[in-house]
Amino acid sequence: MQFCHSFPDTPLLRDIDQDPQRPDFNLGTDAFHTSPELANLAEQFFVERGFTVEINRPYAGTLVPMRWYNNDKRVQSLMLEVNRRLYLKPGTNEKCGFFRLVQLTVQQFLEAMGKNAL
Repeated sequence: MQFCHSFPDTPLLRDIDQDPQRPDFNLGTDAFHTSPELANLAEQFFVERGFTVEINRPYAGTLVPMRWYNNDKRVQSLMLEVNRRLYLKPGTNEKCGFFRLVQLTVQQFLEAMGKNAL
């Protein structure tokens, strides 16, 4: 399972992590449902393309349906979170010139994860 969210480049007041230095991509993991191989493969994918990546920072965790949560190790999950600065004009909801590149990169990532199902 893969989930994708975005996050603001500037921490929200409610955010626990107030560090203003935020990565391009955050990979949310779960101790039971995210193998180290999956996390490493995902991290390597983005780093090789020149992006900064952090695992569980600024946000941590991933989603797993309760039916399988902590019951079935075969269910792997990873939360991909994209820093909005990569695809939006600052302070707006308007796409910037890099929108298509980011969209293509995320699509390629999902395809790669499908081919390398761990």
